[in-house]
Amino acid sequence: VFVQCAILVDGREYFQRCLSVAGVATAGRYPIPLNELAARKNLCGVHETHNADAMAQQVISLPMGADLKILDQASVVSILTSDWTPVATIG
Repeated sequence: VFVQCAILVDGREYFQRCLSVAGVATAGRYPIPLNELAARKNLCGVHETHNADAMAQQVISLPMGADLKILDQASVVSILTSDWTPVATIG
């Protein structure tokens, strides 16, 4: 079983590097808003999407699942509870 836990953080790239140094893989999902994808651009018009733009810079998916090592869990929790406060959780 695999579950994705997406959160919003300020300074996503730095946060991702901190986890990477600790050996924890993450994913930056949706690096650009969906309405700006080439396949959808002609469907969405030229609307400004400030919230989507901001979220695209902040969203990161944390690893979750039954096979996640205890050490990886501890690394994620340690980093989240030290210098980082998520802006929000998604889903």
